[in-house]
Amino acid sequence: MPMDNNIFTIDISTSHSELANVHKDILKNIDKIKTIELKQDEQINSSALLSLLICVKNSKPKIKIPLIDEQNSFLNGLGKFSIVK
Repeated sequence: MPMDNNIFTIDISTSHSELANVHKDILKNIDKIKTIELKQDEQINSSALLSLLICVKNSKPKIKIPLIDEQNSFLNGLGKFSIVK
């Protein structure tokens, strides 16, 4: 994955099978990364990408991840549901 000016960019359409390489790249550069941005030309292909981003954010809260950090992000409601009978 490309990294420029301490910004790590991930293609949002990255498949589940390619995420192992993304994970390795993030681990290799974790101390250099200041921001993780998503190239959003398409839809998210894997929920594992969201899990990876949340794990990075939980382990390194100083890393900016706009998809997670933005107040009006669609992730604000992720994991919240109601069961109605």
